[in-house]
Amino acid sequence: MPTKYPKLTKEEYDHVYMKIYYYMNRDRLLARAKRPVKCEKCNKIMPYSSLCYHIKKCHTKEEKPMRNDLKKEDGKFVLTFD
Repeated sequence: MPTKYPKLTKEEYDHVYMKIYYYMNRDRLLARAKRPVKCEKCNKIMPYSSLCYHIKKCHTKEEKPMRNDLKKEDGKFVLTFD
């Protein structure tokens, strides 16, 4: 006898659940994402959905390591694959 509900894996169930949750709460979620917030470091006002991207792009001070495969010879960069 077939079951009433299909057998879903945890990942499939979570995916279906999030689709339904977003559909039912779409207006509330979009209103929250559009609300204006201020960056604590530069006092720039932006939507809440853009704040994380702004902080990662504009306020990270991590130095990137120097690439070892670039050598400067006579004003030109030459790639070496050592």
